[in-house]
Amino acid sequence: MSTHSPPAITVGSLLRSAERQIAASGADAPRTSALALLEHASGLGREQVIAHPERAISPVAAGAYETLVARRFRGPKPRDSSIWYSRDLQVKWTAPGESWTSARAAAQ
Repeated sequence: MSTHSPPAITVGSLLRSAERQIAASGADAPRTSALALLEHASGLGREQVIAHPERAISPVAAGAYETLVARRFRGPKPRDSSIWYSRDLQVKWTAPGESWTSARAAAQ
């Protein structure tokens, strides 16, 4: 009986996948956004990601990255919804005349 481990998840494959997803959402600068989110999720520096795309990443970090990308770039936003951010406050307006919500951003 042979035990095969699943193929390693690499930073390069995650980056390429996220770039495609971000570009499809219509967001500007998909590579820059994908890199910034990967740095955050993996703890690696931009130089490490770019210089070593074959570097394996843990399944936990890969899952966190994919969640960040999906949450941030879900595709085009509805025309009747807007979100504004300031340094410590998020304000969301949903449909004209319907509702306003605000929330304090998490302290950094």
